Amino acid sequence: MYYAKDISLVSCSKLIAMRQCSAKHNFQFLEDYEESYNPSQLRGLAFHSALEANYLGKIKTKMDNITLMFDVFDTIFTELSKFTKFLSESPQDVKNNGYELLMLYYQKVAPQVQPQYVELIFTIPIERSEYQFTGRIDVITDNDIIRDAKTTMKKPNTLPRLQMTAYNEGFKYLFRRLPDRIFLDYAVLNKHPYCLSYELDIDDYDNNYLMESITWYINCIKSGLDIPNYGHWLCRKRFCNVFPQCEAKFGNPILD
Repeated sequence: MYYAKDISLVSCSKLIAMRQCSAKHNFQFLEDYEESYNPSQLRGLAFHSALEANYLGKIKTKMDNITLMFDVFDTIFTELSKFTKFLSESPQDVKNNGYELLMLYYQKVAPQVQPQYVELIFTIPIERSEYQFTGRIDVITDNDIIRDAKTTMKKPNTLPRLQMTAYNEGFKYLFRRLPDRIFLDYAVLNKHPYCLSYELDIDDYDNNYLMESITWYINCIKSGLDIPNYGHWLCRKRFCNVFPQCEAKFGNPILD
């Protein structure tokens, strides 16, 4: 991640990580940590990279390129597989599922998207602070619509409103106006994979929650908070990529 080791940069990834577990956050963003992944993360990262390559080309060509998408997916999947812990799933099954989701997205969602900007970085100064808030907006279309895409194993119960609020703020900071609309597209992997799109309306509650979260995060960093959150449902070996470091540092075993 482009901002990972810069303590002065606050991002949604850091906010979410700190909410889940301050110890995990610190391993990932403050200490020397070799990135590792689980199969779902691997599939999602390869999928996201494939979309990025397609949309960068589509700015000029106005056409989607499924061959390029598959090639990029393969390249990223192969590279990151070296750092992935496969448990019950085989690498080939994970890859095949990714192909299926990619083709589905290419058929159902990509034709609706004509990108103007792809992976657009914003960095917003935080008042009365040495910190800055940063992020990358996945896609801004030629009619000022923000679109983000994710893969998931099942229909989401909640939406990442914090992340989409950040994109809304980033757009407003960069262009001095609000985006026309905001969409979140899911490629859902279940027995019968499908794509699902949500339109989000960002309101004052969302904006206030983002600002409060940033303030809370900065206070956590300044206080040196570093405590494993053993009660969190993600505190399991199959979900946590830093459990070996956590066990070595804090001495308590992490559940399977």
